[in-house]
Amino acid sequence: MARPTGSKSGYKKKNILKYNEIKQVVNDYGKISNKELIKKYNISASQLKNIRDSYSLKNKNLSPFLKNRILDINSKDVVCGVYIICRDDFQKAYIGSSYDIYNRLRDHIGQLKNDMHYNSSLQADFNKYEFYIFITEQCEESELLKKENAIINSLNNNILYNKNYQTEDISIKDIFNEMIYKINKIENGCWEWLGKPNKDGYGSIRKNNKYYLTHRISYIYHYNTYPYLVHHKCENKICCNPDHLESASCKANSGRETSIEKSKLFPYKDIIIEKDKQKHSFRKIASELDIEVNGTTVFSFVKKLKALGLL
Repeated sequence: MARPTGSKSGYKKKNILKYNEIKQVVNDYGKISNKELIKKYNISASQLKNIRDSYSLKNKNLSPFLKNRILDINSKDVVCGVYIICRDDFQKAYIGSSYDIYNRLRDHIGQLKNDMHYNSSLQADFNKYEFYIFITEQCEESELLKKENAIINSLNNNILYNKNYQTEDISIKDIFNEMIYKINKIENGCWEWLGKPNKDGYGSIRKNNKYYLTHRISYIYHYNTYPYLVHHKCENKICCNPDHLESASCKANSGRETSIEKSKLFPYKDIIIEKDKQKHSFRKIASELDIEVNGTTVFSFVKKLKALGLL
């Protein structure tokens, strides 16, 4: 039906953005809310969605993940989940996960304070800025990698110190098909990677400017599952034979279940557990044992007991 002569439409045509204006929207995305973006640039929600999809925009705002700030890194609590080491201007962060967050963070901070951290960008900023630490999500150990990657993949790469991380979006088939030309099947059954190993001795392949562990790619390709860790049953770090690989928890892979039994404190386990429940200090517990040991050693032993659910 035609509009009556002289009447005015209530529809206001949305702005058609020029290239430079679209770049401004891209730059502002994540810094202000979508509602504010729409109002600022006089565009529709569908226009904003098209821009977001065209430029594969991800959130630049860390605030939704900065939930529980850690004030005491020396806590004896054993917490499994995802953590964030965040610059004090909240513009850049490192995201990681562990079945024992406090223990892992002590490793990070120790390396950073000694100027020895493997992440050079994080190290450089740690020397210039203050940093805060947050536990963003607690979860079961089997969900660690999935939860960590979900957060990483929701954020713009420009605000992350993380360089290499596993994602379920990669084409495992394509990577494995590249790998098979550099695998040597030897008599003992191992499929040895002929490419250059990484600094830890594991096979590594580069794809789209990221590095992936060859044994992990082989496991995912053959078993169609994404485990937290993949363990070599043959103890050959460059082996890619799926029959020689098995899914392993972080604790099992590090051998902590067996190493605790080798500790000189293990025969005193029950005494230490009882005294810890009585809130004795670690130094006092050490002084009351019949062996030469200090409080730090007792602290580490108690932490392992808690990680294994024995305390």
